[in-house]
Amino acid sequence: HVEQMERLVNEEQKDRVQSEKDVAELTQEVTDFSAKYEEITQEVNNLLHLKNQLEKEIERRTIEFNAQIDEQNNRLKDVEKELQEVCYRFIGMSRCDLSLSLSL
Repeated sequence: HVEQMERLVNEEQKDRVQSEKDVAELTQEVTDFSAKYEEITQEVNNLLHLKNQLEKEIERRTIEFNAQIDEQNNRLKDVEKELQEVCYRFIGMSRCDLSLSLSL
């Protein structure tokens, strides 16, 4: 009967030691997972920051590009007016209107 009790105590001690090892392994896994989660979270935050910067740069360049287009359109209108004036002076109104409509 004493041997059986000793065996049970030994088995329980082995089980306890194994449980402690299991808990230690799981604790390490949780620690590793938490570190990886923090790393991923930081990377996501970095990517979101980069995305925000790129969106701002795209918006800035779009505004700049649109301003350049407006400037070019204004120059084109000025050139068209000058060309029309030259046509009226040297060629005559009817031929000038025809040539402008064909060129545009």
